[in-house]
Amino acid sequence: MTVPHAVAVGSATRPAGVAPRPAPPGAAPPPGRALRAGAERTRRTRLRNGSVLAAAAALGVLLTLLHDALPDRFAYDESKIQRIAQGYAAFPEDKAFQTTGDLYRLLGLADAPLLAGLLGMAGLGLCTALALRGPAHPGASALRTVPLVLAAGTLVLGGLYLGQYSKEALLLPVVALALVRGRRVEPAFLVAVLAYGAFLRTYWLLVLVLYVVLRLALARRAGWWALGGTAVVAYVALAVGFVAWDGLALDHFRTAVNAVRADGVDAATMIRPLLPGDGVAVGVVNCLAVLVSFAVPVPLLALAAPQHLAAAAFQALLWWSVLAAAHRRIVPARHGSPGRDGPHDPAAARALALLLAFVLVQALFEPDYGSALRHLTPLLPLALLVVRTPSSRATGPAWAP
Repeated sequence: MTVPHAVAVGSATRPAGVAPRPAPPGAAPPPGRALRAGAERTRRTRLRNGSVLAAAAALGVLLTLLHDALPDRFAYDESKIQRIAQGYAAFPEDKAFQTTGDLYRLLGLADAPLLAGLLGMAGLGLCTALALRGPAHPGASALRTVPLVLAAGTLVLGGLYLGQYSKEALLLPVVALALVRGRRVEPAFLVAVLAYGAFLRTYWLLVLVLYVVLRLALARRAGWWALGGTAVVAYVALAVGFVAWDGLALDHFRTAVNAVRADGVDAATMIRPLLPGDGVAVGVVNCLAVLVSFAVPVPLLALAAPQHLAAAAFQALLWWSVLAAAHRRIVPARHGSPGRDGPHDPAAARALALLLAFVLVQALFEPDYGSALRHLTPLLPLALLVVRTPSSRATGPAWAP
């Protein structure tokens, strides 16, 4: 009589031709099958993410190519910068525009607006890639939903605001330095910010001062209460200084700009003061209200136009995801205690401090929410880095930051 061949299954054997027993309900799949399924999910997720980012980059480039077809409000800075670059105009009293136009002329781009725009898009794309490289959450081999949406939005906004002659495009080398991981780059980064403030945009000198204060606070493991108190003290000190200097309110520069365009066609997103009047207390309250409105953009939502709703949704997602990520991975649970998820990347603390310092200054002078988004666009890769900061554990669902 012929004995059927035995087939090994784990530590037991079964006769050839006999079907294996079905796995009991709820049992884990075999390790090999689970690994193959995980690899397939990762492949599909990476394909989806790559497709989304490629589409966003293509849309950004398309907006650059079709920039002349966009509404005039997107080209106010561009036309002025090009006239300076071509030598047809000069604005020595406006250092930012004059220096930007001179630099475009030195680069040989005075008569090449398309090339200048594509270089701006390429610079933002490079900074976005730097922010997305390296490890994120352990076990998360692909972008989660929130960083993916932020990255795609960054590339689209780049086509709107940097795909032309732009003052903001010249900030990208500073942003690239901020994205470099490790502490050795810190001196070079501080020099770059100082140079940008000294030769291009004077208010960046104030950003630099606030950055140093916030960076030191984070190094000393300051909690949210300490960081918030630092912001309020800074506003009060600035308000007192403005009054002592020339009797000006803290939000004087915003109100002065808006006073001459209150009825203008492009003033729909104008930032209006919460409280009327001048004085230290009124100025501080108004600037704090503007600061909150960046993360809770009720004024934009109230306009109800599609572009305003999209901008409000993006800004709310941006700031809430940055603050949530910082709360979980950078800012400690209480002053002086270790971070919630252990040691963090110095680049993430640098990015968070620069973002917070910049938005604190934005709340002082931005005349409207459109300008605020334009000025913020080159810094969006910093937000991506904060959201993608490595964590000592994977937490939250797939849509979480």
